[in-house]
Amino acid sequence: MVLSVRRGSTIAAALAAAGLASTLAACASSNSASPAANGAGSSTVQSVPILPAHSPVASPTGSVPVNPGGRMSPAPAPSGSAVAQVTAPPASAKYVPIDQESQSPDGRSLYLQIEARGGACGQYVVVVKQTAAEVGVGLAQLPVRKGVMCPMFIGPRTFTAKLDNPVGTRTVVDLANGARLGG
Repeated sequence: MVLSVRRGSTIAAALAAAGLASTLAACASSNSASPAANGAGSSTVQSVPILPAHSPVASPTGSVPVNPGGRMSPAPAPSGSAVAQVTAPPASAKYVPIDQESQSPDGRSLYLQIEARGGACGQYVVVVKQTAAEVGVGLAQLPVRKGVMCPMFIGPRTFTAKLDNPVGTRTVVDLANGARLGG
């Protein structure tokens, strides 16, 4: 595409930009504590709060606000918060390998760390299978609902697995790949 600009329109555009800049500067300077503080003399300046365009407003019917992508839902739980612990993952969940494992001083909690997806696409369950000789732990990623937008975010997350008894001499195994953890 070729853009043709006449000299007169370039000057007009520059003047319009300069006028807009001076208007914005005047608006910015009117937000001070008092008119006399910014040299406005005897004129009165009234500030009007500006609300962000995306701020939710309660509807008169009390219904939940709706965004263009569908119903608004609570934010996902931050890293380190409570995650469901099960003895078997849902059929549609897939195990992800654990990057690092550590234990609490009493041996009743295991801390499982992975590089995980964030947002609605980073939902996991902790899977714990215990026997007298072995503790199997795993992180199973839940499937993403159809139509959900996934943020491009991957970062370290730590999940806690609670045990019935301390690890002691039992072997800790990653259920994703059978690898021995922590030792």
